[in-house]
Amino acid sequence: MIIKEEKIILRDKELLLRCPSEEDAEMLLDYLKKTCAETRFLVKEPEEIQMTVEQEKDYIRRNLESDRDLTLLGFLDGRYVGNCSLMGMNPKRYQHRIGMGIALFQEFTGLGIGRRMIQKMIFVAKDMGLEQMELEVNADNYQAIHLYEALGFEIRGTFPNNMKYKDGTYADAHWMEKNLKTQRWKIDGVIYSEVKLLGKGKGGYSYLVTDGNKEFVLKQIHHEPCDYYAFGDKLEAELSDYEQLKKIGIAIPTLIAVDKKGERIVKEYIEGETIDYYPTNFVVANETLFYIDYECNEYMEEWNFENWGKQYWTL
Repeated sequence: MIIKEEKIILRDKELLLRCPSEEDAEMLLDYLKKTCAETRFLVKEPEEIQMTVEQEKDYIRRNLESDRDLTLLGFLDGRYVGNCSLMGMNPKRYQHRIGMGIALFQEFTGLGIGRRMIQKMIFVAKDMGLEQMELEVNADNYQAIHLYEALGFEIRGTFPNNMKYKDGTYADAHWMEKNLKTQRWKIDGVIYSEVKLLGKGKGGYSYLVTDGNKEFVLKQIHHEPCDYYAFGDKLEAELSDYEQLKKIGIAIPTLIAVDKKGERIVKEYIEGETIDYYPTNFVVANETLFYIDYECNEYMEEWNFENWGKQYWTL
């Protein structure tokens, strides 16, 4: 499969994502040998990489001609960093599923590159009409598991002693799956796809979404009855509160888009440490405490610590 190349600005560097060409064959063989030597998380030993350059070129041709397989190479400011692949399943009863694999040179891990590559693959897989994305990961590859879970993958099972190393030790593997039958919203001409639900509040549901390049938070206003709080126009209140909080200098996510008819807002996603998206409504990022919701109400005595605060914060 061939898709259009894409350039993404990542930490003041340019990340280029593109499909391979036959001219990349030698570089890709060298990459396979080096990444297999760098980490115990891949399935082959370096000496097992026995493909010739011609065989690799043939593999690239078949990959480009496929309507279900896709490989994306990543280049950070021109330096090759690794690749991410989708592998289709041929049996008709499996054609709603697709496998995914990714490997980067170790010096390029932890920079957000893998996240961006996987997000692109999720976007492509959804456009293909696929329903389920799957991957296998070493059970002790905690950094990768954390990333996959952040992107909506869930552990569905564990293979004990999945790999046996030269030194006689073993490694288990998790099978992880992401449901691709998720919600999509079109706001101001941009399509936002759900990554995962962040949290539910009395005023709305907040979703982590992506436009295929960047992540945002989409808040869908809802009208669940509440016996202790009277809501007015929730959307207008959110927009008014955003302006008020911004005016007084509170660190809050930037408002990106508004869909008044659908009662939805899209705002900047602030990634950072928090106990939970609700009820704290605070995230610490870059040594700044962000108030991530757009709500501010005048103080009332019944909301003091004894009457309300103690109950709220101990739920």
